[in-house]
Amino acid sequence: MLAERQQLGTTTRDIFHHLLAQDSESGCQFTQAELNSNANLAIVAGADTTASTLTQTFWKLCGNPRILRRLQHEVDEAWEREGRLSVETTRGLPYLNAVVNEALRMLSPVPSGAQATTPPSGVEIKGFFIPGNVQVVVSQLGLMTDERYFVNADEFWPERWLDEAAGVKDKRAWIPFGYGVHSCVGKPLALNELRLVVANVVREFDLEFGDGFSQEKFVDEWKDYMVLSLGPLPMKFLPRSSA
Repeated sequence: MLAERQQLGTTTRDIFHHLLAQDSESGCQFTQAELNSNANLAIVAGADTTASTLTQTFWKLCGNPRILRRLQHEVDEAWEREGRLSVETTRGLPYLNAVVNEALRMLSPVPSGAQATTPPSGVEIKGFFIPGNVQVVVSQLGLMTDERYFVNADEFWPERWLDEAAGVKDKRAWIPFGYGVHSCVGKPLALNELRLVVANVVREFDLEFGDGFSQEKFVDEWKDYMVLSLGPLPMKFLPRSSA
């Protein structure tokens, strides 16, 4: 796939348009090994993160019937108005967006945050000097579950995003996609996928935990390999009689 994409050069405006281009200042280009590595990263970051976020979102909806019912009500109304659930429709659903935002806050698919390396000369941040060539991370999970920035940070509470004054002390701490120039290039696609999948599933199905589900076991099997790895989540998708 990468070889086929390389044959197109920089004519297609996608992420590899930038990875294949020569740097205008230094004249440097990525080596083939670096392109291979970036291709693997793009696949993992674009698939595993969305899958783990969806899994954990359904886990929380199963455990919070009130939230599930409210979400279903909003999605049902949108379906009745539009006759379908599209990217445009789901983008404008306040409670759906609140559920997705809360899942990304509390259930970060990249708990430790993206890795970075300081420049050879080092860098000073808020009076603290970090030497050069040191690997650093900003823990997304730690930051987004910090009581200094979110009220009742350990509670799955989508309503905080409907009334941010009541539940969000500093929205700048919400960084599931990173921040600034280092923000995830796939953010719009990921949000579209999350909204569409969640909306279509809850419109068609009621959710229940499956036989053998153990809260303690599911949580204990979380593994942070920079990208989160999850254990099995037994679930039942029960067709809604009113859908």
